[in-house]
Amino acid sequence: WPSPTGPTWVYALEGDGLTLIDAGALGSAEAVDRALRDLGLSPNAVRRIVITHGHPDHDGGAGTLARQWDAEVWTHPLYALLLQHDAWDFQYRGNPLVRQGMRAFFHQAGSGGQEGVQRHFLRHQRYREARRTTVVSTTLEDGQRLGGMTFYHTAGHSPDEVSVLVEGILFTGDHVLPEITPHPTVLTAYPPEVLAHLPPAWQKADEHYGLATYLRSLFRVLALGEGVVVLPAHRLLRRGRLNLLTAQRAREIVEHHIQRLRRILALVAGGKGTVEEVTRALFTPRQLADGNVWPAVTEVVAHLEFLVHAGDLYITPEGRLQATGSEGFVQAVEHLATSGP
Repeated sequence: WPSPTGPTWVYALEGDGLTLIDAGALGSAEAVDRALRDLGLSPNAVRRIVITHGHPDHDGGAGTLARQWDAEVWTHPLYALLLQHDAWDFQYRGNPLVRQGMRAFFHQAGSGGQEGVQRHFLRHQRYREARRTTVVSTTLEDGQRLGGMTFYHTAGHSPDEVSVLVEGILFTGDHVLPEITPHPTVLTAYPPEVLAHLPPAWQKADEHYGLATYLRSLFRVLALGEGVVVLPAHRLLRRGRLNLLTAQRAREIVEHHIQRLRRILALVAGGKGTVEEVTRALFTPRQLADGNVWPAVTEVVAHLEFLVHAGDLYITPEGRLQATGSEGFVQAVEHLATSGP
């Protein structure tokens, strides 16, 4: 699955058979099978596949591998509940700021975004069809201990993301990464057809989406202690460098988002009044090429939403972004550090 973040790491844990953390992209089953054999492990020993979150490069191969090896699939409850739905339909199309930003890019000649986004959606359609054949065997509650693993709900990049703690090592999926940070989700309202299949405990989408949710989850990782080693799903090894992390990397990511909030607020105060204008000012043309337009736009929107909620921005009746002159976002982030899961 083409991604600027590089290859997705699939981890194999020994004990009571083999446990895989993530399954790679659609079509990667042969590569995962070969990698296990290269390590001297029998693929037929795989008993379970733990999916950190429902994104194409992490769960695309789960259904195929589970059927091939007669393995169980373990996920967060929201993953199982949303399995038959396409998050794009309600998360992005239903968000007016995302629609505004993407529409602007689509209508800008030479932006390089529309063709890449269309290719992305064609790949996504194949992934969506395959994903719906995945059968979840076990759902993982926050704080649950099972098979020597402790599972934490670390939503924000994805509503269903789990981090897995095993003997002082935390497998974080995309939640905590070296060198980069994943784009957070935008605020979401579940449509009626989705709410109809969600138990009351999972119907409050604002508890699972948005930058505030992501920051709160980062503070949760920090609370596990600085001695916890982090193994990410991307860039563990890059350009010959082994990126060994501890939970303190979560603090660096929080600081990154504070600086991004400050930068975006300054851009709006300086006259950048639309999602497109802020996005183009924040990212280079190369960073916006191909299918990277939509994660860039949603990255900006997630921060704009946080600033609006903090009282630092508002949207005029004409749809323009306007700064209020305050910086309430600083206190809002500090509050998340103590607000609990």
